Amino acid sequence: MEMNWEDSERYISACIAAKKTLQFLPVPPKDLRRQQIYQLKVLHDLMECQDSVKISDIAHRIGTTLPSVTKSMNELEENGYVKKVENLQDKRITNIALTDKGQAIYDQLIYQFHVQNAEVLADIPEEELNTTIETIRKIYQKMDAFNRYKGDEQFV
Repeated sequence: MEMNWEDSERYISACIAAKKTLQFLPVPPKDLRRQQIYQLKVLHDLMECQDSVKISDIAHRIGTTLPSVTKSMNELEENGYVKKVENLQDKRITNIALTDKGQAIYDQLIYQFHVQNAEVLADIPEEELNTTIETIRKIYQKMDAFNRYKGDEQFV
């Protein structure tokens, strides 16, 4: 079946509804932005599977620029959520790690949110959930590739 404009319209409406689910994310403390909560989650995840984490690792995983993540990590360090760690192999490189305060935010906000979210979504079959996730990612990749191909031109 080929997609027509009505299907596209239904898809966009579903995306708008999906975006509204973000309102259910936990409210971060006043000194954190939601974007930084996600960066702390990514840092935590990278620390679980790597011996050391560089800011560039976080930027790469998120798919954003190094300067924006560096600025954010500096703010997180000022507020006590992350700390810079000396890289023993290369003194030019600075690694980053969660502090106890950063780990507490992960445990209280991120982990607990996902535990509760899993309970709320428990009656959705895993196959449906996986198909939804994969389809959203495929559509994003196609639209992103199309936008890159078109360059500075508008999508429409």
